[in-house]
Amino acid sequence: MPWPLSRPGARLVGGCCGTTPEHITHMRVALDDPARPVPSLLRLPGEEPQAAHLANMLPPTRLARRLAEGQFVVSVEMSPPKGFSAERVLAGAATLQAAGANVINVADSPRARMRMSPWAVCHLVQTQLDMETVLHFPTRGRNILRVQGDLLAAHALGVRNILWSWAIRPRWASIRRRSILTMWCRPA
Repeated sequence: MPWPLSRPGARLVGGCCGTTPEHITHMRVALDDPARPVPSLLRLPGEEPQAAHLANMLPPTRLARRLAEGQFVVSVEMSPPKGFSAERVLAGAATLQAAGANVINVADSPRARMRMSPWAVCHLVQTQLDMETVLHFPTRGRNILRVQGDLLAAHALGVRNILWSWAIRPRWASIRRRSILTMWCRPA
């Protein structure tokens, strides 16, 4: 079974709700396929980075180092709070950290419900608990300027582990001529 994410060069993949052992087996087979083309790096025309600029690059995150060394990583997903207080999320993350979790994955608007920005939650966990986070970064609803701006914002907040995902269409995406106001006022 061909698997689309292996073509652009994915090396680390996972699943969510509904992922079965059969799905995982297919993912593993697709990633281990020696015939799988490995994409070459895209080189854009322009100047090469200067040595001084490279010296200012940040070192790899603890998560990146653990993965590069082949260490087992315990990662737990948490949802941002529905209100302005992150106390429960921080308490939960502290409990998970004490139990051995290495990283907290912060979902982006799970179940398409309004919640605190995942950037803010990542920043709070990292600064208050000194625990690394992974920001879920779906591309749905984002144009290229928004993607760039959001990534700059994450970097400015110190969020450097990003879990990028392709867009999953909302349930109402197949309905034509539906306005934002209609979607806001009436549930789908």
